[in-house]
Amino acid sequence: MALERARYNVGGTTVVVVALPDRRASNARPETWTFAAVIERVLFGGGDRSSGAMYRLLERCSLTRATLLCGKKAVTDKLITQAELDELLGLLREGLPSEHRGRVRCASLLPVAHIKTLCQSLGRSPTTVKLLEAMSTPLPQLWTLQMEQESNTAQGEVDYVLDEDLAELEEADADFAAELSAAYVPFVDEDEDEEETVAESSWKLPRVPEALTKELDQFTLHRTDPLVRAREGTACVDITVGNDRASVLRFLGWLKVVKDISPGLGVFCRAALGEWVEEWLRALREKGCRFSTLANYANSIAMCGSFVYSTYKLDDDVLAMPVSPLSEVLRLRSQAEGQAKHDGLYTKRHADWISWQEAHEARIHAEKAYRALPATVTHTKRVRALREWLAIACYTLMPPCASP
Repeated sequence: MALERARYNVGGTTVVVVALPDRRASNARPETWTFAAVIERVLFGGGDRSSGAMYRLLERCSLTRATLLCGKKAVTDKLITQAELDELLGLLREGLPSEHRGRVRCASLLPVAHIKTLCQSLGRSPTTVKLLEAMSTPLPQLWTLQMEQESNTAQGEVDYVLDEDLAELEEADADFAAELSAAYVPFVDEDEDEEETVAESSWKLPRVPEALTKELDQFTLHRTDPLVRAREGTACVDITVGNDRASVLRFLGWLKVVKDISPGLGVFCRAALGEWVEEWLRALREKGCRFSTLANYANSIAMCGSFVYSTYKLDDDVLAMPVSPLSEVLRLRSQAEGQAKHDGLYTKRHADWISWQEAHEARIHAEKAYRALPATVTHTKRVRALREWLAIACYTLMPPCASP
């Protein structure tokens, strides 16, 4: 049988795509694959031996289980046939020097559908763009807009609609349902003064109990282990869980000081969880926290609550509630997120941007400066002052249209 389906030339390297059923699944669904070693050479360069860079990238994207190692064991396990293995090894050997072909005894296959995910993880670069374009894979929308913006800048042009769309796309959060089943992407780091305000709070736990440390370690494992039957979605990176743990400790510290409740993840099983989280977020808001920070904190509580709901026994009154406390936390998270986006409409996206009121004041100042010029001023200075006044007047008395 012929497994080969397509060939692509990427910077002088031939990428072969094959069709092979994934017999690890009960229904043996059809899948298109390519050789992981070849993709590693395209993305990272190097010789015919693997440097381990591809494995680390797959691990970072939680895709190590997606690859299929084709060798004698795969034939024994009936994942592939001997004829399929022989054909795969022959295709892989084609791209190697003759002296290295005899060393090839197995081949790691990577689903073609995951190549875009790997490229997005690496970020936009000539290599990742070339690979996706060569394989006729649509580029991420963010990359497409960035490339169009760079082209406009090179030609001295400005597309305000494109700039707005790009800014929104860069700032947009993932759908919240997806956040609960994947790694949470925080808004942005807040200013130092806000972090200091929170850090100086008297709500910090003086000591983390050993039992709580063990619970948080279990939460970390639940979020980072590649295979967890109680978790929906893929694993996340350590830094994400670290932020969640810190937020949970802040919340438990507040509960200890304000409510005199012993710190432990058992509080997430209580019916009053939503009420406590709302009160805590209001207290943080009074201390000057931005809504984007509150959204991050609420998200961390929701992540920990999701872990508790899937692994702990909930109180009977929680099960009897028409709306679960976790759902209430999700509502708070959504509300804080919406308010954060609303507040973002009135914050400067660039340090040199000015408000509409400031633009009018600049026009008035420019007009006064021009009319106040003495009669003895040189013609050049008078023309420069007039040009500045007319330029700002064009954009304030008759502003340009925001859409094409």
